[in-house]
Amino acid sequence: MPESPQQPSSPQPNAYPGLEHSTSGHDKIVLSAIFCVLWALCGFFLLTERDSRQELPDWLEGMREKLEHPLQYDMVAESTIYTDSGFSYLVHASQEQPISLQSGSRSFPLTVPDVFAGLQKSSPLSIPPVEVTGEARIIPFPFLVSQDSGNRPLDIPPLFHVLPDEPIVLAGEPLATRGGNGQPLYTSAFYRLLAWTVYQELREKNDNLLHRLYASLLAGVLLLGFFYGLQALSAEACSSASRMLLCTTCIVMHLILLWLSCFLCHRMALGSNFFLYALLPGSLAPALASHLLGRRTALCLSLLLATLSPVLVRTATPFQFFISMLALSLIGTIAYQNIQRRVQFLYSGLGIWALGICTAAFFVLLRGLNAPWQNGAQHFWTCLVALTGANVFAVLLGTLLLPPMLEWIFDVHTVFTLNELNNRDHQLLEQLRQKAPGTYEHSLAVASIAAEEARAIGDDPKLAEACAYFHDIGKLSDPGKFTENLAEGEENPHDRITPLESCAVIREHVRHGYELACKYHLPRPIREACAQHHGNSLMAGFYEKARREAAASGQPAPPTLPYSYDAPRPTSRMVVLIELADICEAAVRAKHRCWLKQDIPVTGDLIRKTVLELIQAKAKERQFDCADITLQQLHLATESVVNSLCTIHHARTEYLHQGDTTDPTAPTQTTNGN
Repeated sequence: MPESPQQPSSPQPNAYPGLEHSTSGHDKIVLSAIFCVLWALCGFFLLTERDSRQELPDWLEGMREKLEHPLQYDMVAESTIYTDSGFSYLVHASQEQPISLQSGSRSFPLTVPDVFAGLQKSSPLSIPPVEVTGEARIIPFPFLVSQDSGNRPLDIPPLFHVLPDEPIVLAGEPLATRGGNGQPLYTSAFYRLLAWTVYQELREKNDNLLHRLYASLLAGVLLLGFFYGLQALSAEACSSASRMLLCTTCIVMHLILLWLSCFLCHRMALGSNFFLYALLPGSLAPALASHLLGRRTALCLSLLLATLSPVLVRTATPFQFFISMLALSLIGTIAYQNIQRRVQFLYSGLGIWALGICTAAFFVLLRGLNAPWQNGAQHFWTCLVALTGANVFAVLLGTLLLPPMLEWIFDVHTVFTLNELNNRDHQLLEQLRQKAPGTYEHSLAVASIAAEEARAIGDDPKLAEACAYFHDIGKLSDPGKFTENLAEGEENPHDRITPLESCAVIREHVRHGYELACKYHLPRPIREACAQHHGNSLMAGFYEKARREAAASGQPAPPTLPYSYDAPRPTSRMVVLIELADICEAAVRAKHRCWLKQDIPVTGDLIRKTVLELIQAKAKERQFDCADITLQQLHLATESVVNSLCTIHHARTEYLHQGDTTDPTAPTQTTNGN
């Protein structure tokens, strides 16, 4: 090889369609488009989102029209109504003057209970609440004024303050009863319900586009932070448009599930925010990202969804929502990052269910609400456990059914795909075994070496093994043109053709291998290994032969470009591992026989020297410049290759035949390397 060979040019852009890696400008355009789509989707969510308890159930729509004759109707709560934010209200009562309830433009006289006897007119009444299972049990009283607790004057004490997620009227509770004189006597639940309706009216007056604008701006900031962090922590996630689109699909899927959960909570009149948090399948999107895109991408996605969800859903307990979402997202990321067997999906689902129950129990007990074994809390906890079970069922169903479809659409792979390919029963490998047995055995050896390299640098050994099995399938186009497939004593076909023609034949196996990988829909990393495992390096043997022929005829040395591969240089760390294992295994196997013929001891130092020379030649040709591999990883991979080759070509004591008088303890070198 000359001291400074001419650097081969890059292949034509369309030579290997589907392997083009985005330039930095193209990456920015794609990310900008994705950001705009997600931001617009968040804005649409905010415009269409309504609080799960912003509207009263159907059975209460005509309640105010029935107040004049409440006993003629069956005014019993059909379902429990909860608050989604705290409120307080005041009452002014007098013994001398009757009190009227103001409802819009209509006024209804009310009977003042005896509890208000002795109170002066317009004197504020303050009764401390007694909270039991989230219900403030108070003495019935007339309702006149409702105020937002955040805007309540400090000098006027509230009658009571209702916490978020408290039931203001329980299912089956009557709203009015008949008093001693036959007049209607309204219960505490009735006054609490009316207080909530007026509080809703106050909120709706203040509910303008300004709040939605602030929320949409915050959502945009969170999305920007997510994409910046994703590029910084996991460059692989942004390495192709398909992976970025898959990540975007996970975000959109979560937004749809969030909207659907809010809709179901409203339509089913579930009420409490605890039920909304239990129903939302917050683990599904991070679990899919962890299973399909890797742990780093899933962690970034978990932080985004945990922060974005409380921004999009108006709730009085955003911190509780954030913690619940963060816990579910993280458990989904951790539980699904290294799934090896189908049964692990079930175990992961049980873990999500247990964590959801524990998170809800923590906040319920923190709020001072009743435990499951206390009176009045059984229905609440039963509903909470049932909704969490529905959540887990949705996650299990999604993680079982969606990955195969997403793999096919977005061209990604999972451990199950790699396990299927590593079984070596693929029809391409079967053809390779029958038509090119030497190449097949070489691929098996390369797979073993590459898997050890991947383990040494902390990469995926299953992926390395699968890439190595298929990296030379292009030799099926003409197996007889490759020396490893020739029988003992068979003439080398390259002796009858020129070095330039030999390079054209050898170069063709790279293109044909990539076409076969695309035809059989092999994952992208395997297609990259088929196309890039030689890069655009020089075919040194044929070039030296051509240079000698030129020198013998008195002509100058030929250019290196026609004697080089025309494929892209390795663009991933995995392809570099395949390239190192490929060239080192082939070279050491070829030199091993020469060493034995020349009685040269095959030692580890000799193998190490050969491997280092091969790797230095590749580095001199700048074959590693486009790959995300560090010097430390390259050093660890080199040591792993040396150890694997020393193990393959180890020395053995020669077997003795019957009647042989040779000393059996004398070590000799075998000729077959076994």
